[in-house]
Amino acid sequence: MGLEFEDTLRWDMTKRKLIAKAQSKAALLSKAVSEGLSLKAAENVWWSMVVPILNYGSEIWGDTQFLEAEKLQIATGRKMLRVSCRTANAVVRGELGWWSMRAQRDLKRLMYWARLVRMDNSRLVKMVYRQRREQKVKPYHDWCLQIRRTLISLNLGHIWDTELVGSEQDWKSLIKASLQEREEAEWKKAMEKKPKLRLYRTLKFTLEREEYLDVVVDPQERRFMVDIRGGTNLLRVEMGRWKGEQLEDRPCIFCAMGVVEDEAHALLQCSTYYRERYRLYVEIRNRTDYDVNRMQQDQDWLLQMLLGVGCPGKKQRANIQSLVANYVGEMFKKRASLLQAVDR
Repeated sequence: MGLEFEDTLRWDMTKRKLIAKAQSKAALLSKAVSEGLSLKAAENVWWSMVVPILNYGSEIWGDTQFLEAEKLQIATGRKMLRVSCRTANAVVRGELGWWSMRAQRDLKRLMYWARLVRMDNSRLVKMVYRQRREQKVKPYHDWCLQIRRTLISLNLGHIWDTELVGSEQDWKSLIKASLQEREEAEWKKAMEKKPKLRLYRTLKFTLEREEYLDVVVDPQERRFMVDIRGGTNLLRVEMGRWKGEQLEDRPCIFCAMGVVEDEAHALLQCSTYYRERYRLYVEIRNRTDYDVNRMQQDQDWLLQMLLGVGCPGKKQRANIQSLVANYVGEMFKKRASLLQAVDR
């Protein structure tokens, strides 16, 4: 009991040091983003300067809960995307394609375990591993038990018994694929718990980085895209939720349709933005030969074409993403100016 207490205390001290150092680096990164650092450069800084601190030595301690690291990753992701603190964690991770910090540590731990397995039996570390593995009675926090539990969570428990890990590259590919599957399942489960992600669930199916983040250069337009896809925006459907209003009590105040002002209504139907929408459709046709105006009745198809992956061609998709981001930016700016005029 005394040894376990000492280990816990030692880990708490280590964790505090790691998170303090990582937070200082993340603060500098956030400042650089606010001063104009590009999203791509910010991500490179995050992965090269902050994540290594958070994961330092995690091959050994990585199975331990580290909620502070998860919170720091989400907070930094929000800063990079320039979105509100109300933006759902699942949206931040989904747009950036980020695994949880736990999954990143699991990858490091399992890669280290595979290296142990491949070592010559004469190596001291291999002898220690063999002795700990073969012990009949092990404490709950035993490293070997943690590795076994992690493999079981990835449906790879049989490899613990056989130790057939193959080459380093093959093992890494297998582990990354298994972790991706587990992360996507947990990420989708988290999305299901958020009613405001009703549109996002129809647009986003895989935990991978979105193309439009590189296509849309203007940070404000990119933020508007995240907002309208992710459900955290200034439309009545979301603002009414903050006030506790029933869904049917959140109608659009800018047109006479009498329907809820949600993302689909604002993007595809509201007459307030008719001119901007008309220009958008004309530009899409000129650049891609897609006549989206003919598909007005198929709202699901339009939403996939404008906000999702409905367009199969990468170049055409990039053109559409750029045009839609500009339209969404104009839409929200016009809406804000109209509200100001009404309040006067």
